[in-house]
Amino acid sequence: MKKSSKKLLITLGCSLTYGEGTENPAKQGWPPLLCEKMGFDKLINISGPGWSTSGAIKKMVQQLNFKDYYGYEVMVLFFLPDPLRFSFHWKDKLIKNFMLTDISDKFALQLFNDKPDIAAKEEQLFYIKIMEQICENNNWELNLLHTNYNIHRELMDMYPTDNWLGEGNVEVLTWDEYPEQHKEHTAPCNHPNERGYESVANRILKLLQNKFGYMK
Repeated sequence: MKKSSKKLLITLGCSLTYGEGTENPAKQGWPPLLCEKMGFDKLINISGPGWSTSGAIKKMVQQLNFKDYYGYEVMVLFFLPDPLRFSFHWKDKLIKNFMLTDISDKFALQLFNDKPDIAAKEEQLFYIKIMEQICENNNWELNLLHTNYNIHRELMDMYPTDNWLGEGNVEVLTWDEYPEQHKEHTAPCNHPNERGYESVANRILKLLQNKFGYMK
């Protein structure tokens, strides 16, 4: 990241980045909590329930005027969703997100050859490479973390870029160290609640500190 007096955090992802499960996602999800913990000046959270990797990138391109943030030190954190999600541009600039399981098995096989699971991961990696190029062109620091611990490790093996956050051995969405308190960290919709997102923010912060040193 270039050195600047102003720091901007851009987060991308699905409902787990949006803050689903809290009463006020704009304040209680992990992105605003992480932004405050890092001492950044501004947060742009590009996320929504059911969003795909490609949908989040399309929305970012629609939403941001990149020149507006030329004077900022920018860190991008992409909390990658399920690779089986994909997107299309719809009418009136709407971006529609789908799950591969939403369509028939026969059509899915036609779209993704005879190994839809592998093909979906390759598709996700393609969009990751697009995101890398966008960030490189704008001199932004990109960090990648997956919502699925096992897929994170698989993608790291398939594409060992330095932009991965952590070594694929940190599960930021599980509460194994205090299983008896699981309900205290989980909303009825099975997303994290306010306490759960606080834990997620702390775990991501620790990963960033391990990568960059103490940042605030």
